Amino acid sequence: MPITEPIELKVTFVDPTSPDLGNLYLALENAMDGAIVLDDSLIQAQATNKMYVATEERAPVKLKIVA
Repeated sequence: MPITEPIELKVTFVDPTSPDLGNLYLALENAMDGAIVLDDSLIQAQATNKMYVATEERAPVKLKIVA
């Protein structure tokens, strides 16, 4: 069931395939729209960053949603 309340979105892209942070965020927001969040207009605040880690064990995306 998608989130129907306003949220704050904080995301860290770990070792992203694209160097363009804006495109990474847009792809995530489009993927969340209707599936995780009822409508992307419910995202009231967002913070994004990216980091590069030189290790074999890593997650592609860290996502924190504060409702």
